[in-house]
Amino acid sequence: MFSICRRGYVMVQGVDYTESFSPVTTDTTIWTAIAMAVYLQNEEWTIEMIDIEAAFLNAEFESDRPVYAEWPEGMVELGFITEEEKKEFCSKLTRAMYGGVDVPILFMKTLCKYLTKEMKMTQSLVDPCLYYWKSKVDEVILMAVVHFDDVLLIGRKTKIEKFKLEIQKRFNISDLGRLKKHLGVWYEWKTDKNGEIYIVGSMTKLEDEIVESFENIIGKNVKETETPGYPNKFLRKNQGEPVKMTEYRSMVGKVIYLMTKLAPDLAKQPCTRVDTTSVKPRRGALEST
Repeated sequence: MFSICRRGYVMVQGVDYTESFSPVTTDTTIWTAIAMAVYLQNEEWTIEMIDIEAAFLNAEFESDRPVYAEWPEGMVELGFITEEEKKEFCSKLTRAMYGGVDVPILFMKTLCKYLTKEMKMTQSLVDPCLYYWKSKVDEVILMAVVHFDDVLLIGRKTKIEKFKLEIQKRFNISDLGRLKKHLGVWYEWKTDKNGEIYIVGSMTKLEDEIVESFENIIGKNVKETETPGYPNKFLRKNQGEPVKMTEYRSMVGKVIYLMTKLAPDLAKQPCTRVDTTSVKPRRGALEST
């Protein structure tokens, strides 16, 4: 079994493609959507998730920009074409393929066109990855939050099922049910003593990875403290022995990702200390974090 993909590394911007960046939904949109589902739980709102299968293979090329490609290697040897046909002809692609630099933005345009034209959804002017249905009295009855091939559906169960039926007319999907995991965050549905539903988010795996990375860099186990960092301790340039830059920056990236997703309280002390020393990381910076 094998698959064929485009050689994106030979594509030239301005010749083979113009845009490559594809928008993704913001954390603010995700938090707002989750908050609305919890707030409107008495109206039977919930959050479910679907995955669009082989998303990039569903991307459509723009009609005014046909795409041609050389024959894949092995076509002559396998007997599909002759050597003369390989030299004289090429293939015209009708759909996008994996490997293309512009595939992500082409898929988003394809999905946006279907949601707005065929499913009559409205695209948000604030977040282009947020789509919604409104009722006759101008109330939002369903929201779809798109992050590449992952789609969060927020609304009543009946409206969510209607959305799934409509989108399956164009795309194959995997129904993942009620929200459990999205972008590395695990969500646990709980009920308080008053019977109200609330959601708890966690990133235990990422937290363990951060601790493990930290211990590998400094060569000793971490200790729990009540305050993030040491009070009245100031960092100085080139303080302490240098540490491995790649591992250090990798750890900084994980801490910042955790901060943006679930832990905004990390923004002040820990992230400020580790990020400002990422150019030339030293042991003194780590030991004071």
